[in-house]
Amino acid sequence: MLPIFVILIFACLLVAYFFLSFESLVTTNIILTVSTFLFAIFAGFFIARQGSRYTQIRQEIANFDGEMSALYRAFRHLNPEIHKKLASIIEKHYKTLLKKKSWDHYFTHKSTTLSEIHELLFKDPCKKSCDIVQNWALRSIFNSLEQIQISRKQMINLHLERIPKFEWILIIVLGMILLITISFVPATHGFLTVLLKAAFGTSVIVVLILLYQFDKLRFFEGQIGEKSARDVLDIIKGKK
Repeated sequence: MLPIFVILIFACLLVAYFFLSFESLVTTNIILTVSTFLFAIFAGFFIARQGSRYTQIRQEIANFDGEMSALYRAFRHLNPEIHKKLASIIEKHYKTLLKKKSWDHYFTHKSTTLSEIHELLFKDPCKKSCDIVQNWALRSIFNSLEQIQISRKQMINLHLERIPKFEWILIIVLGMILLITISFVPATHGFLTVLLKAAFGTSVIVVLILLYQFDKLRFFEGQIGEKSARDVLDIIKGKK
């Protein structure tokens, strides 16, 4: 979808710069240089920060899902009824995420997943007495629950680290200045100049689009954490 959109932008700018004549009333060189410099600095900073945020979120999701898988396997050593209930809780958690197609659904809506898992541990997990393996399993379970809580808090913090409105206004204004300034560059070399102007203008718009996708965590195809969530469900279903 994005490549087609970029081609359409390029075609529109190419036609506009070819047929419309813009006469500069100001010195465009200075404005173009300054606006390009500022746009490059701010866009580069924001893209780098959001790219790092994207990577951190993917890592925390992997940690969270990995601990959930470990939790499921450790519960196998306890009461079979509790293990079955845990499977239902985890399935409900991940099926909701996949249905809503939103990795942050449980941050914007109330979640009872962890509280339900904790409640299971109060329902005689070992059937009166625990052997050595079951004691080891319980320690592993509490350790996983602790790590899950840490990963959840990290994801909540990363979820909030989006680009503020003021920074969005700043980068959009700089982008508009660049596009307008490019329009005033005279087409001294005919179609070649028009082609370069259209390519430059398209590049500015694409940078804004990429920044938006990074901010919304939609840079790569598919839902973030989708494959990891399906992997956990496959483990519960016995496929892995």
